[in-house]
Amino acid sequence: MLFGFLYSLEAKCNRSIERLASLSHFPARLALLCSLLVFLTGGDALVSILVGYDKVAESATWQFLAKQVTSPLTTFSDREAYHHISKMTYRLFPAYLGKLCWGCSLKELMLFLVGLEYLAGFLFFYFSCQLLRRYCADAVALTWVLLGFCFVFLGKVFFWDTYAYFDAYALLFLLLAMRSRHPAHIFLFLFLAFWTDERSVVASAWVWLWHALRPEPSDQKPEFFQKPLLRPNKQQGAIGLALLVTLILRWLLANWYGLPPVAGLSQILTEAKFVLIQQRLIELLPFVTVSSFESYWLYIAGAVLTLWLHRERWGMVGFLLALGASLAVSFLVYDMTRSIMYAFPAIFIAVRILLLELPTAIFRRLAFCIFVAALLLPTYYLSHYMWPFFFRLLRFH
Repeated sequence: MLFGFLYSLEAKCNRSIERLASLSHFPARLALLCSLLVFLTGGDALVSILVGYDKVAESATWQFLAKQVTSPLTTFSDREAYHHISKMTYRLFPAYLGKLCWGCSLKELMLFLVGLEYLAGFLFFYFSCQLLRRYCADAVALTWVLLGFCFVFLGKVFFWDTYAYFDAYALLFLLLAMRSRHPAHIFLFLFLAFWTDERSVVASAWVWLWHALRPEPSDQKPEFFQKPLLRPNKQQGAIGLALLVTLILRWLLANWYGLPPVAGLSQILTEAKFVLIQQRLIELLPFVTVSSFESYWLYIAGAVLTLWLHRERWGMVGFLLALGASLAVSFLVYDMTRSIMYAFPAIFIAVRILLLELPTAIFRRLAFCIFVAALLLPTYYLSHYMWPFFFRLLRFH
């Protein structure tokens, strides 16, 4: 009886989605629906600033950003090596974006930059739909994939930032670098991502893997990645060039203006010791990892299994190495779950692999089940990592 009810519910939902997909401007309508869902289920950054401005304005990150808008090469002074401000010196894109609000008060600057993050959230859903639509002819399955983002941190990060982290901009630039095929565009988007958050450097490995996927599956033997995997194409060359130019510019800025060696080895080790030992977060690593993408880990696990079954050794090794690097970097910082979000291209790569492997009906059902799981255990932000709602109810301290 229960399965019959679920099948009936799925059929009704699918018919509703089919009607939505039949309308004009489907990607824009879907992006607007996703943005509204996130906002209604807790995407309240603008509301938080309007209601609790005095508390938010006390944040050292906003105070430092206000100084950066006036003088972009402002450096930190008395903050500990593991403090968030110590990493903001080279995050210059938000500072220069804030210059568009020249002469504004701090509150107006907050509303301006956070409002643009809301716009970045809409564009993330919109371009995600456009990107996956190239490979997924089933609009219903595609809709379930994107609607599920609304209930995990990946979708909510665009509408939650009240402390000048600006992951939203970096994630959008990474997505645009995946969507584009023109090397100049890829270079530009990655360059902007690198100057928004240094974790984009690790995430660029995922963009590299995305552009290593075959445009079409092989007729003779199912292969997902181009061979040889290590021979770069034009798109991958643009990724390497963006990284090289960024490193050179950082070195020049550090020497010309006496800037600190942000994210040096000693700082990384100091922060890792503080996070994992002093804060005892090492005990939460398994939970933080699972609660980051929640049910969307099923896509990633399915892609790894598919690569293993097809004996695509180098593709699987590259996928696992990129995943391991993303997890390792996230475990070295205080805000672990936000850092894991920079591995979001793994979901897109996994979806693309599974679309080639699974029949349309099976993939649609898989996408629906993953959406339901994300809906039943939505992610909530609390302190430096994520607590799903169910686990949040069980907390007693």
